[in-house]
Amino acid sequence: MWATLLFLWRDDWVVILIGFLLFRAFDILKFFPLSLFETFRGGVGIVLDDVAAGMFANICLRVILLTGLL
Repeated sequence: MWATLLFLWRDDWVVILIGFLLFRAFDILKFFPLSLFETFRGGVGIVLDDVAAGMFANICLRVILLTGLL
């Protein structure tokens, strides 16, 4: 979740809620690039999976903010 909100210029509750929902969706669905991170052994794969989901959510949240949808 920390990676989702990293370096965003808005931090109101709507942005945080949307970021949380995007993060959880990416973390649960684990589409193609994210599923590769689970192949690492032990806790490294679990942590990398979460960081990658946060990075994807961050990018999506930035696109939403830049397009003016929020």
